[in-house]
Amino acid sequence: MKTRTTLILLFIFIAGHIHAQWSSIDSITMGSINSVYFMNADTGFVHSQPAVMRRTLNGGQSWDTLDITFSGYINDIDFANANVGYAVGGAWFPFGTHYPFAIVKTIDGGLTWDSIYTGTSGGVFDYLEVVTEDIIYATSNAGMVHSVDGGATFDTIYILGLPLGAEQYSRVRFISPSKGYVMGKAGFFVGNLMTLHETTDSGKTWQSVYVDSTSNFSNDFVMTPTGNGLIVGNGSYVERTSNFGTTWQRIAMADTNVLLYQIEEVDGHLYAKGSDASDTTNG
Repeated sequence: MKTRTTLILLFIFIAGHIHAQWSSIDSITMGSINSVYFMNADTGFVHSQPAVMRRTLNGGQSWDTLDITFSGYINDIDFANANVGYAVGGAWFPFGTHYPFAIVKTIDGGLTWDSIYTGTSGGVFDYLEVVTEDIIYATSNAGMVHSVDGGATFDTIYILGLPLGAEQYSRVRFISPSKGYVMGKAGFFVGNLMTLHETTDSGKTWQSVYVDSTSNFSNDFVMTPTGNGLIVGNGSYVERTSNFGTTWQRIAMADTNVLLYQIEEVDGHLYAKGSDASDTTNG
């Protein structure tokens, strides 16, 4: 059985016809590509196994291997500017140079990367949000960590005040230095509630703006500076807000077999990645 992965253009706010052509710009012979980040059309980064970080300065025509003493997985990369960037990842078991729940940082445009956070137990950071050069958030299924001094110190954020490991966080996005959102989940033993939390004071306090207590299928979200947002999930699950989450409206999708698990907003366009669970084509 094979599940077809699909890329869906949800909404395009431009007129005319679109002619897209895709070509390969990078490949590896062993392992897998874990994360991709482009800061502009020319400069981008790829991390792949076995433990290689590479950079392109010409849109992928050529790649340089960078100095990163990290043998785990990198799941997300984000830059504050052309020089300062961060990457998060880890592993479920100790191996290599750094332990799980790892955060690395560059201050020279990605040429070199230094460890600024190492965990003491198995696990991985899945998502990263770099708000400024000094302010970052990293999320995992064991909580969320936060730094306001460029990684010199970290504090752990537990929005619901539940025991260690009971609060799980995925996507985190900020639309300004003070206003941000994080998708969280109370663990199975405390209700399994999927929630979207908002902060308007740079993470000091958080308020719930969405609770999915029935389907538990929320996978990802976007929120724009004008208050337009979407939450996507399994089974044609899409919720829309136009007022920063004060109210939400369910959007019906024609194909109820589509399982949406990632959404991105780029210049007014919304794209979602998912899979078609009804496709059982062999191969």
